Amino acid sequence: LEFRRVLFRSGGFDANFPTTNDAEMWFRLLNQRHVTVDVISLPMVRMEAAGLSGNRAVVGAEALKMLSHHRGAIFKRWLQGGMRYFEARRKYARRTRT
Repeated sequence: LEFRRVLFRSGGFDANFPTTNDAEMWFRLLNQRHVTVDVISLPMVRMEAAGLSGNRAVVGAEALKMLSHHRGAIFKRWLQGGMRYFEARRKYARRTRT
């Protein structure tokens, strides 16, 4: 139920990304405050090789479009991760000096 509420607030799947709408939605969700995501390693759907998602050129072009669309959020998350690394490094470096 919580996921459904968060998904509804985020606007759901974006029809402008027919083959990468799930990944695009995850990028949007990760850019929101107070959203934590965990990985579930279970197959959720079965894709048909002859379907739209089976066309690597179409999916690749759309994935690039989606990544470009979210490049600001991706860069922000990357910087935050890097800052956490440096904060942890500084914290542990202080411990070794004392």
